[in-house]
Amino acid sequence: SAIKDEDIDEILARGEQKTSELNQKMGKMGESNLRMLRFDTEEEAPESLYVFDGEDYRTKQHNPTALAGWIEPPKRERKANYAVDAYFREALRVSEPKAPKAPRPPKQPNIQDFQFFPPRLFEFLDKEIYAFRKSIGYKVPRNPDAGPDGEREREEEQAKINDAMPLDEAEATEKEDLLTQGFTNWSKRDFQQFIK
Repeated sequence: SAIKDEDIDEILARGEQKTSELNQKMGKMGESNLRMLRFDTEEEAPESLYVFDGEDYRTKQHNPTALAGWIEPPKRERKANYAVDAYFREALRVSEPKAPKAPRPPKQPNIQDFQFFPPRLFEFLDKEIYAFRKSIGYKVPRNPDAGPDGEREREEEQAKINDAMPLDEAEATEKEDLLTQGFTNWSKRDFQQFIK
């Protein structure tokens, strides 16, 4: 081996010297300083972190007059959440109200496009609706959104109501027969599954 007994003794002596130096240093710091994470000892060392240019800044920290000029800011006031939707609904409200929905006859079957009823059934249902509106004396109001053709559209719709006749026996029977020809048990979801 390249290391001799004298070399080992020298290494051990250096280790012991270093250990004693560290023990002395730790003794100066004190165990409580390590626990409290303080970097100075009670007997103030000249190289203390709190002493700079001969001035002790630790005493300045505990000085109660240091914050004498402090003015606490006022408590923050929280603004109320504004109902923006309600505001704009009022601000943008059109002066002329929209035309009310036209009445529909009671007990009319609820049929959807995706149930594939024959087109003739829709003709009978429209005929029933116009006949019902004629029976209650319904007058078609002018639609403010229709623009310049609004009056003409209103007159055409009113003419359909005025000329409407209720379904006769044969049409009523045919309507009942047509109601059985669609997919009455289908929902929109069933239709979506079918077309995929």
